[in-house]
Amino acid sequence: MKMYHSTTQAGREGILRDGLKTGQSVTSFRRNDDGGYTKAGEWADEYYGTRPVYLAMQQGLYSQLARQLGLEFEVEVDQNTLVADLPSLVDTGAYITEDGMYWEYDDVPSAMKPVADGDGWIAFEELLQPGSIAAKAAINTTGTAASLNDIPQERVVQLTSESILREYIRELLVENPTLKHDGTSEYFRVDLGRIGYAQGGQQLRFKECQADVDALMQTPEYIAAKEKYEANNTTKDMAQDEDGNYFTKEVPAKFRPRFYDVANAWIHDEANRGKGHGKEIYRAFIDKAIEYSKNYGGVFIGAHHCTLGSGTSPDAKRLWKSLTKEYTSSGDVIFIGL
Repeated sequence: MKMYHSTTQAGREGILRDGLKTGQSVTSFRRNDDGGYTKAGEWADEYYGTRPVYLAMQQGLYSQLARQLGLEFEVEVDQNTLVADLPSLVDTGAYITEDGMYWEYDDVPSAMKPVADGDGWIAFEELLQPGSIAAKAAINTTGTAASLNDIPQERVVQLTSESILREYIRELLVENPTLKHDGTSEYFRVDLGRIGYAQGGQQLRFKECQADVDALMQTPEYIAAKEKYEANNTTKDMAQDEDGNYFTKEVPAKFRPRFYDVANAWIHDEANRGKGHGKEIYRAFIDKAIEYSKNYGGVFIGAHHCTLGSGTSPDAKRLWKSLTKEYTSSGDVIFIGL
């Protein structure tokens, strides 16, 4: 599979000559919360036993700046050789313990729920087993991975600044920037050309916006979607006859709409803000959530603070307030019946 690695000017020549080497502190750069870029979390080296090679599933995910400077590489790797990117898992809200990590109640990312225990905990041993179910779940959660093996030069291609410039010019010549999608139904991202993006994932519920969900469940759109789903979908249930014998019978399926939150959204250039691009990106995110939810009869989509109680900026809240007028909504939650 193709993945991407961002480096610095100091690390570029070594990668071109020798490929990607573990234990090299100058080659892996990561994004921080302020939009700048910092060296990968050094604390994780203790658990890896070395400085791994950090990789991203999408271009520019670690560093748009590195991409613009021609310091990003396309890397061909076998997914079964990769392990979890521990610093990025911490960025999702995980807490470190001596031999693993955990998320607080209901904060476990959707893709991690099948591999974490009932307390939201998972062992480093599982996350750092190449190709394991836990490692793949972590990769799907963060969109990133770590390699504990050197990657030879012949499997590493520099994305030159010239090719990036040509791509940029092509986008400028197109009247409408292209919307692109990457990810799975568990966690996905939509990009509007080079203008900006929105990303988020599936949740079990919106514990911090439950009152809004309850209000939406009383709306005509929700009631109609529920009736439609239950009328057209059945499931098998156990029942007893008059003699006490058990048998299976078909009953209406329970209506369980999906929940998606927008975990992060960003317009890269301030000059592009206030032009409606934010709404366009959010609408594209909503459309993708609808696509992933068609078999569930409906979908709730909410702001990130609905899952964490925080994490939605004032600008994002203003956008949500404007956007929710276009849908059946309550607070920062919308519902769409399918």
